[in-house]
Amino acid sequence: MQYILIVFRSRSDALACRSHLLSRGVDAVVVNTPQQLTHSCGLSVKTYTPRPVLASALGIWGSRSVGIYAARGNGAAVSYTRV
Repeated sequence: MQYILIVFRSRSDALACRSHLLSRGVDAVVVNTPQQLTHSCGLSVKTYTPRPVLASALGIWGSRSVGIYAARGNGAAVSYTRV
């Protein structure tokens, strides 16, 4: 399973980004940030939307994030690659 994780420094940015994406028709949920990505506030935005579609919908939120990661794997065997 592959998905995109957008990591933020502040919880309010994560929540605002989710609302922004939903208003542009991108399915997104707020999730706890995995321990491997500890440089954040603890909340991230998760989406299964393809990267080209996501890139056009993100707008300013891409630059306000700590990082955008592609996640691959299942359960405890998930690996994250910065995109």
